[in-house]
Amino acid sequence: MNAGVAIAWALLLSLSGPLHSQENKAINSTSKRDELLRWARKGHPKPILRLGDLGDRAAIPHLKELLKTHTTPYYSHLVVENTKMALAKLGERDFFDEFLSELKSSTITVRIRAMNRLAYVGGDEVVRNLAAMLGDCNDGKAI
Repeated sequence: MNAGVAIAWALLLSLSGPLHSQENKAINSTSKRDELLRWARKGHPKPILRLGDLGDRAAIPHLKELLKTHTTPYYSHLVVENTKMALAKLGERDFFDEFLSELKSSTITVRIRAMNRLAYVGGDEVVRNLAAMLGDCNDGKAI
């Protein structure tokens, strides 16, 4: 058997095995979520964004609790910022709306921060809101 065929078979076998069942994906997602939450509770800001990326809405109550109880002074602002972003990405409307309203601020740094937050959150609604803010810059004239 040549190397190409062997690699193809190995890939097919790995994809068809029990490792890729829905049940195992859920277990892996839960253990990943728990691990990220453990680090987030210690005051590490980066795992909080990974929780948002994971897309597991079961993390929402934990993230909300983190907002209430977080006291690590060094990373405090990053923990709060990342927690709001992760919650918005997981569908929590309050934080998403907060970011959208900041786009209308008269302060450029607030608008830039809002754009960065929304870039992380992503999605069709972000694109629609940003596109609506652009308006028609050339009064309908052809470029």
